[in-house]
Amino acid sequence: MTPGPSIIIECPHCSELLSRTSIGSGNTFGATHWSDGKLDAPMLPDFPKIVRCSKCDDFIWVEDAKEVGVYDWFNKGENDETPEEWKKAKCVTWPETSDFEKAIEQKEGTSIEREKYLRMQLWWHSNNPVRNGERLTILPPENAVLFFDNLKNLSQLLIDGSADDQIMRAEIARECGEFDECKSLLSSIPEEYASVCLQLRIFADEGNRVVQKINM
Repeated sequence: MTPGPSIIIECPHCSELLSRTSIGSGNTFGATHWSDGKLDAPMLPDFPKIVRCSKCDDFIWVEDAKEVGVYDWFNKGENDETPEEWKKAKCVTWPETSDFEKAIEQKEGTSIEREKYLRMQLWWHSNNPVRNGERLTILPPENAVLFFDNLKNLSQLLIDGSADDQIMRAEIARECGEFDECKSLLSSIPEEYASVCLQLRIFADEGNRVVQKINM
């Protein structure tokens, strides 16, 4: 992975200039695929679509923020004319688990796609203790009520009929302990996804309801 330039944006709430990082190039070598759809790729970081302003602390959808300019720290040259305010711009604050919960509560998901994104991120972050080995997989997730409520709501948003959405609905059913529903959903997915479906079906047959690594 090679780092890219800093993107300078303007907070739509307080007009503070903020910096967000980018990458020049990356790859998925050594990546880990998970049953909840998350891809852990050390050489291809996933930059969040929603962040918080480091000054006013409000949520910012990155695509809504005005891009002021680009500052390339690594190729600035001898005659660097970058405005000082760009150089001094603080980085945006990346969201944590509680931020996605709060964003949902504050109705930041103003479209189906945005709500789906927030709920998917909340799911992934809630599963991270298992991924990181910080929680025994036989125990229920932290804040189980929030975890299962989020999954039920997310499942209702996965309605575009795609195989990817169908697989995610099956995984949600499995993690909710609805193993027969999981296997029923997997039965109508195209053959090209057979390997993933087989792995999820095995987990369901075992009565396993926690996130698992997937061989792709």
